[in-house]
Amino acid sequence: MRQPAPPPTTAAGNTRAAEQSCLALLQACNTLSKLTQIHTHIIKSGLQNNPLVLTKFTATSSDLQAIDYATSFLFSPESDTRLYDTFLYNTITRAYAQTNNLKAKAIDVYKFMLERNDLPNKFTYPFVLKACAEDGEGGVEFARKVFDEMSRSDSVSWSAMIGGYVRVGRSSDAISLFREMQIKGESVQKNVELSNALIDMFAKCGDVDKATNLFRSTRERNIVSWTSVIGGLAMHGRGVEAVAVFEEMIRSGVTPDDVVFIGLLSACSHSGLVDKGKKYFDSMRKEFGIVPKIEHYGCMVDMLCRAGLVKEALKFVQEMPIDPNPVVWRTLINACRAHGELKLGRKLPDS
Repeated sequence: MRQPAPPPTTAAGNTRAAEQSCLALLQACNTLSKLTQIHTHIIKSGLQNNPLVLTKFTATSSDLQAIDYATSFLFSPESDTRLYDTFLYNTITRAYAQTNNLKAKAIDVYKFMLERNDLPNKFTYPFVLKACAEDGEGGVEFARKVFDEMSRSDSVSWSAMIGGYVRVGRSSDAISLFREMQIKGESVQKNVELSNALIDMFAKCGDVDKATNLFRSTRERNIVSWTSVIGGLAMHGRGVEAVAVFEEMIRSGVTPDDVVFIGLLSACSHSGLVDKGKKYFDSMRKEFGIVPKIEHYGCMVDMLCRAGLVKEALKFVQEMPIDPNPVVWRTLINACRAHGELKLGRKLPDS
């Protein structure tokens, strides 16, 4: 008896099989060398303009810190961007927004997307706003334009926009937007990012009590939350409270980073807590494995000089494992003048 013939293979079936093969390879990809091999495989499979495969390729590239490699492929002269969809553009934008020094490219991708008449969706805006708000004054202006064009803002968008204003020192705009949020969006949930932006805003605007109260009322906190309130207290001379918050942070199981130590040492400096400052500085390396940077050394020199311990400050600078910067030297020179150590001051560099 003759066996029935197998069903004819369709072009769609072939494409689907090739898609699944590429997606599986990308899912298992964990090195840049493998990524380049998959790149070649995608082209040989004829999927170089397939949005599904390219979206996964972009996400994998981002995970490997190689988003520029992905976009050199996606926007090569041979690419047909007419076939790209919003989901792919969102993936590229998010990847750039998450980088440290390529955030401006997220804005370029967004503009290109609009030029191609691909409409953004609710997932597009948070990534674009994050990139814009962290790209300086010009970025914040563009972020506000994007923000105002949104049909409905969520907590991530409010957070990015308020945080952007805080970052470039536009406190009044940050407060104005916060009030607008309260009027328009009582239903907006304060996630950790938005709470951190508001804590930072109030602290930098001088309302430390409001910043502290907001911090206390926030259930979800991360290292940025603690850093913002400690830095705010330090900035306004409330060093004892800053130290207490830091100790509370340690007890709660949050591991400090180098940024929070700058706020802590600054608090000790402005409040004359010399012994505590020395203890915390030593604990950076011994207890937390954090190598002090010039900012930490600068805080220590400032603390010793404010306390009139100019000779100790000079000895500290001479024993530093890194070269002092002009700020450190100026701090020492000014302290010599203020405390009558003119002979000692003449030995210091003019810088």
